[in-house]
Amino acid sequence: MKLTLFKWLSPNGKSINKKGVKPSVKVKQPGYYYAHPVQIKKPLKYDQVSDDVKNIQVMLHGLDYKVDRQDGYFDKQTEKAVKAFQKEQKLKQTGTVNKETGAAIETEVLKHVRDGKDDKQLEEGIKALY
Repeated sequence: MKLTLFKWLSPNGKSINKKGVKPSVKVKQPGYYYAHPVQIKKPLKYDQVSDDVKNIQVMLHGLDYKVDRQDGYFDKQTEKAVKAFQKEQKLKQTGTVNKETGAAIETEVLKHVRDGKDDKQLEEGIKALY
């Protein structure tokens, strides 16, 4: 059973129910906004190649850690970035991404998304209003 009490209307009274609206300004968020949840089965480490490594690289880049690549190859710079993150988070500095480090990276990314400092869509929306 579905009970609807209200209609979704645009400011000029047009129904947008089940249609939505087309954005007048298209803005893509930073890459880490699109990162997927971290799922570590085996620790990620130097010289590995995988989509999970790429995801971690994108997240580290979004957290302002220096990573030279975001293509899924776990190079020495990625290892340095992981160690720097681990040091800052007071985790054991191994340079590998285990479940604990992966969860910490994901937590920090979520904090960044929620604080809205890098929210390009919000920034452009405010500009469009003024």
